[in-house]
Amino acid sequence: MTNSGFFNHYDDPDEFWDDEPLDRPPKTSPNVYTAAESARVQPEPTSVRPAETAAQDDGATATDTIIGAGLFQMILDDGRLPVQVNVDRNLHARLHPRDFAAAAMTGYYAALWRHDAPIISSGNWEMLSARPSRRSELIALLNTRSLAEFEMLERVLRGHGEFIGNGPLTEFGSPSIEISASISRIEKFDIHPGWAAGANPSDIGYDIIECANQIRDKRPHFHEGGAWSGHAVDQLEENLREYVKYLQKVA
Repeated sequence: MTNSGFFNHYDDPDEFWDDEPLDRPPKTSPNVYTAAESARVQPEPTSVRPAETAAQDDGATATDTIIGAGLFQMILDDGRLPVQVNVDRNLHARLHPRDFAAAAMTGYYAALWRHDAPIISSGNWEMLSARPSRRSELIALLNTRSLAEFEMLERVLRGHGEFIGNGPLTEFGSPSIEISASISRIEKFDIHPGWAAGANPSDIGYDIIECANQIRDKRPHFHEGGAWSGHAVDQLEENLREYVKYLQKVA
C-alpha cells in the first residue's frame, strides 16, 4: 500500500499495539530524567524512515511521506486529546529518535481519523466542529473577570489560541516532550531526541498523556448553565455589549 495523505492511507491500526495498555496515572511530580536513570544501549535502527526512503525512490519528497505509521497508537477523548497512548516496544530499533515526534503525529492523525470517522459517515458535519454553541460562548465571555481574560478567550474562539503541555525537565535543560494544541486538536509534537534516545517507550507514552492533561486543564470550559442560563441569546448579546464597555472603562 502506498503511504500518502494524512487520514485514510495508514497501515493496519492494530498492527503494532503493545500487549499491555497504559494504565499508570500520569506523572505529577517535576521529575528530572538523567542519563544514569534512563540511558541504555540502543541498537542502531534497522529501518530508519522506511516510508520516506520508498517515497524518494519513487521521486516523491519527504513532506509527502508518513513516518512511523503504527508505532504510536492513541485513543482520544471528546476534546481530541489522548487518554491512552501505546508506544511500540521496538521503537528504537525501528526509528531514529529525531523522528519520534513525526511518528507521534502520524499516530495522532490515525487516532483522529478513527475518532471522527463515525461522525463523518453520518454526514452530521456540524458535530466535527469543536466550537461551542453561541450561548456557551456568550456565557463564557460574560464570566471573564478582566479585559485581558476577555480578549484571550475571544482569540481562542476565533481559532488563534495555543495551549502548551510540557513533560518533565530533562538533563538537557528542556522538557522531555512538548505538545502544542488549539481548542480543537493537537497541532505539534516535540520530543527531545537526546532524552528519547535513552527513554523507555512506555515513558514516552506517559509523558504524552501528562502533556495532554495539562492542555485539557488550560483550555476554557464551556457550559450553558449558571446565572445566565435563563437568558435568551439576544439578551446575552446585549449584556455582553454592555459588559465589554464596562471592561474597557475600568481597564
